[in-house]
Amino acid sequence: MVDSIRVETSKGNTRGNDSASITITSGLLPRNRKRPREDSDQELENDVNFSTTNLQGTLEQLMKDKGFVQLTTSAIQKAQDAATKILDWISKTPSRSNLYDAYLKSLFKMWTSVPPANGHIREQVWSRFSYFCSSEEYVQFWKSVHQEAGVTDASPLLSFYTTYNMFTNLWKEAYPVHGVVGISRSTEPLTDDERKAMWYVGGYFIKNLTKKINSKIGSHPKYTHDLLLILESLEETDERVEDDETNDELHIKSKDWFNAINRGGLTRCTNEFYNFMINLEKEIKRMLEELDEFTTEQKIDKNKVITHLKSSKSITSSWEELRSADELMAILLDLLLQEYINFRIFSDTNKIMEQYKLQKKTTLQKKKSLRRNIQN
Repeated sequence: MVDSIRVETSKGNTRGNDSASITITSGLLPRNRKRPREDSDQELENDVNFSTTNLQGTLEQLMKDKGFVQLTTSAIQKAQDAATKILDWISKTPSRSNLYDAYLKSLFKMWTSVPPANGHIREQVWSRFSYFCSSEEYVQFWKSVHQEAGVTDASPLLSFYTTYNMFTNLWKEAYPVHGVVGISRSTEPLTDDERKAMWYVGGYFIKNLTKKINSKIGSHPKYTHDLLLILESLEETDERVEDDETNDELHIKSKDWFNAINRGGLTRCTNEFYNFMINLEKEIKRMLEELDEFTTEQKIDKNKVITHLKSSKSITSSWEELRSADELMAILLDLLLQEYINFRIFSDTNKIMEQYKLQKKTTLQKKKSLRRNIQN
């Protein structure tokens, strides 16, 4: 019976514009523009028990809860009886229960496929969860589970508890919480000018890598025409700013700036690639403040830097949004990181040299002024 359940409540992720997807709100809610902490000394231990991301684990966790087991109200007794029967059914027919697990997980993963970077995205995710829990599909899903498990007196409380906990645990598993332990070394957020520049930089690297790969096709096996096709998909052909809830005011404002300065010769990148570049720049800024961790014999160890960047959750998740992970995407990510590191270290070194020259010039001017004063 579960095979016949229609997945109508999850057509696409939270960024979709499908008319069948129900949006509770008519527009963006006012949001406080607080800058998130971009870094912490240590990642907090994630409180997700991975066994609770399926029906069996969630119900077993509930049955171990003393508060739940010891309560004697009629609603709790009904939930306890239903949980016992469902667990017994799962142990006898795991292949059938796996189908129900897969159905719920497919919904949850589609709803949470976009990182919860701002309040509007999180609101959209919860809207989809709420709509599903009040839909006919939800009723039919649990009716089917109860029929197969032999539950004659179903418990709405148990159904919602199980659905809610599976959903929140899968969400936490997909995007682990990072917290501050001890003293945090916070990195300055990107300025408006830096955000604007990332549209230009994103297009520059698409064009730069395209030229590099074109020149080496045939001379090295990893440089292929398939890489060029991926790069082409990262270019934006439409000048409009898409009506996408992942676009905040800064996002739209910065893209409008790019369109205003473009006279036809610049390469535009897609919104998704821009988000990846923003996350990459944030991490690079933090690393440049802590160069000691990534230097070997007074030289920056690029391999260390690349390994660190590839371990960043924000970078990997925004990269996976561009296209499903495969060997070609891994090769392209390595090429992009190598080029970007060269570019950023060069620009940062130039900035330091300019500051040094300015400081020397100021010092010399002070010396001349002092000499004149003595002579006078």
